[in-house]
Amino acid sequence: WKFPNSYHVTSLFIGGNKKKLNHAIMQNHKEGQAVGVTVRALIYVPDKLVAGIVFPKCEIENEYPHLTLMVSPGWAPVVSNAVIKATCGKNGVFEQAYLAAHDGKLPARNAGVHVADNVAIEKKGDKNEVVFILLREPITFDGYLKAYH
Repeated sequence: WKFPNSYHVTSLFIGGNKKKLNHAIMQNHKEGQAVGVTVRALIYVPDKLVAGIVFPKCEIENEYPHLTLMVSPGWAPVVSNAVIKATCGKNGVFEQAYLAAHDGKLPARNAGVHVADNVAIEKKGDKNEVVFILLREPITFDGYLKAYH
């Protein structure tokens, strides 16, 4: 396992698209502003990737905001997007659990762990086991806005 170079939640990915510097999210961006972040679930690909499903209290472009926590060699943090989209998106195997996390619902005692086999993940094949864990005790902390472009 290795840790990402930085722990962050991407609110707006600019990449090489300089037009996005005029996006409303950038216009409202205040460097250093505190932002409450709540981790409501974890998504885990055994021996490959761990990410927190988060819902920050700020504008965000990413359809599935997350915080990549650990990856194995060959699995870059950006793969978290593909894992979450494949499992938590429309008609995904964890769609209902993801929506519960989004709505702040807590699992019943001894519940909240969902496992799927043979999940197709873009560029990682179709034989992946993925685990979704809806937390009984969400983790809340303050982050802050920072620009990387």
